[in-house]
Amino acid sequence: MTTDRFQRLTDACFRSFGRNAVYVPTSGAAVPLVWSFWERPTGTRLNDLRSPHFGPIAHVKLSDIPAQPDTSDQFTMGTRTFTVKKSELDAGGTFWILELAE
Repeated sequence: MTTDRFQRLTDACFRSFGRNAVYVPTSGAAVPLVWSFWERPTGTRLNDLRSPHFGPIAHVKLSDIPAQPDTSDQFTMGTRTFTVKKSELDAGGTFWILELAE
């Protein structure tokens, strides 16, 4: 029951705040998807103990990309291209947390 609620909440957040992007794996076809994307202001961290990453961060639903993205995979959003630096599954197991480099 809790998992269903969390999944519905996740789906609602992606519908409301998601941005269109295209996932381009090193092997395989490009996949259009909706992701949650943000960039942190220079010099700030999301959480000093959790992630020292300063670049863009994105969340991608596990249903859109079932296999873990590789560090050489790319995403495009408009005219911008990002390469995966690190990927990990969130604690609820519903989306990938991606650290990106442009």
